[in-house]
Amino acid sequence: MPHYSWSAEPFRHFTFEDVLPTNNIITFTQDYDGFKWVGTVRGISPFDGKRFRTYMFEPNGVNHAFIASLYTDKAGRIGEGNPQGVLLYNTDLDRFEHVRYKGELLGHTYAFVEDDAGGLWIGGDKGLYYRNASGQIEKIPFHTTGKHIKALVREADGKLWMGTDAGLILLDKGNVSTFLPFPAGPMHRNWIQALHSDANGDIWVGLHGEGLAKFEVMQKRFTFYPNVVHPVVRCITPDRNGRLWIGTLGGIRIMDPQSGKMASILQNPEDPYRLSSNAIYGIFMDQVGSMWVASYFGGINLREAYGTPFRVLAYGALHSKVVTGMVQVKEHELWIATDGGGLHRWNKKRGPCVS
Repeated sequence: MPHYSWSAEPFRHFTFEDVLPTNNIITFTQDYDGFKWVGTVRGISPFDGKRFRTYMFEPNGVNHAFIASLYTDKAGRIGEGNPQGVLLYNTDLDRFEHVRYKGELLGHTYAFVEDDAGGLWIGGDKGLYYRNASGQIEKIPFHTTGKHIKALVREADGKLWMGTDAGLILLDKGNVSTFLPFPAGPMHRNWIQALHSDANGDIWVGLHGEGLAKFEVMQKRFTFYPNVVHPVVRCITPDRNGRLWIGTLGGIRIMDPQSGKMASILQNPEDPYRLSSNAIYGIFMDQVGSMWVASYFGGINLREAYGTPFRVLAYGALHSKVVTGMVQVKEHELWIATDGGGLHRWNKKRGPCVS
């Protein structure tokens, strides 16, 4: 698999110290006012650009603080899925309210996708539900070995793809088809965590233990990409340039789907501007193209679309963090004086500083 270089653009971080309820972040969405809604293991935290506040959901014993999924519908309404079911945000009352089917909660909910009519497909441990624009809910029966729907993707022609613990399932006009990445292997190898539909109509698949694959719909075949840092792929999100951000439990892979080239974004404890944790649970692109990364131990990592024009060149390579002077002696070379750390030479072509 070919590789390419990735510029060391800085991340901005938000953690427990910024009044998040926890550093264990799962997912994001954005409302029509531009507010980001952050799903954590201890509730939902809306962010207005300056501060967070949190809905904890613990007092009444029915709601659950672990937020597995978030979405914003075409009407601008926020919804969330948790281990007990689905809640919708009531703007007038400033609270979340349960969605029920025949009086029962919908169970652990992992995925949402909206159709053109404003209806909502809901996937989770109890199977597949459909909530129409009027709020009526029906359970969609279909026969499959997969019990847990982890991801949903809907095509423009109405085809619904489901990532389950037993392969990739297509629901097309009532007909169900199942495609297994590993038809001859143990069933757990077919556990799908993430889906993404590209411009060609092919389906990118994030597997729980087997890395990344692409399902070519016309050919009905899987192509595997083994070099994705870690075999557990939690999310696949395109950026504004069409590159795929692949979140794994071992960092982020940036992939150009046309060339197949990849680059890595990994945690570096010595550099506060890098990824704060390699355990990535969700990646979200906001309305301006900034990338929000949910890490399970390091809080939020934000790569801003129109961020600082500055780039950190030598953090960690200098023997002192205090720079007292610089002089350019050649076109591509700087000499850097530090307080207590000596003199360093930075060569733009060669990279790291030499003291």
